[in-house]
Amino acid sequence: MCKALSKEELQQYQAIANILQHIILVDPDGKTVNAFKLDALAEQWPCLTDSVAEQRGKAALASFFEGWTGSDAETLALRLDFTRLFCGPDTPLAAPWGSVYLCENELLNDTSTQALSKFYSDHNIELTFTSNEPVDHIGLMFAVLSYLLGSMAEGNATEYQQKVVSDLLRFHLLPFANRVMELTNEHASSSYYQGMALLGSVFLNHLSVRLNIIPLKYKLYR
Repeated sequence: MCKALSKEELQQYQAIANILQHIILVDPDGKTVNAFKLDALAEQWPCLTDSVAEQRGKAALASFFEGWTGSDAETLALRLDFTRLFCGPDTPLAAPWGSVYLCENELLNDTSTQALSKFYSDHNIELTFTSNEPVDHIGLMFAVLSYLLGSMAEGNATEYQQKVVSDLLRFHLLPFANRVMELTNEHASSSYYQGMALLGSVFLNHLSVRLNIIPLKYKLYR
């Protein structure tokens, strides 16, 4: 890894990973979106690169929140967008599971999922999320990343812990995550998910540079 991350950086990255896991993993509700709006999420989002993509992502979020009133109709529309993108009932437009992209048969719980499960077991990482999602759901992986970064921010930034974060990103998350973000931005009907997808890609790319990570290159099947 490159120069050690500061506590402030670790806390910042933890917060971003936590937001992204919530956005992709949890069915949206008006209360959460209202809280994001009241917290001025678009304006408060950290400036990581000041790139065109980051500016577009913040602008998309700002536009969404400007028009958001929290009505039942708006919440329903956002839930429908979430379902189309990440759930189905047909094939999700931005499938959130790594094996769909990394394995030729595009099946759930394929070899890449098994490799991630072994990685978690080898490093005593236990998932407590209550739904029956495969472990390579990108939202769950963001949750694990947030936990690890938070642990490092609390003073556990050992060489071993840094390697766990690096390996999670290099071998398991980065090989497919940007494709999920690309498809989310392409197919989302709301600027909420478009903005989050743009900012998610910026975050992943920034983190890989900041941690001096070169992701493994796999053929993507979707």
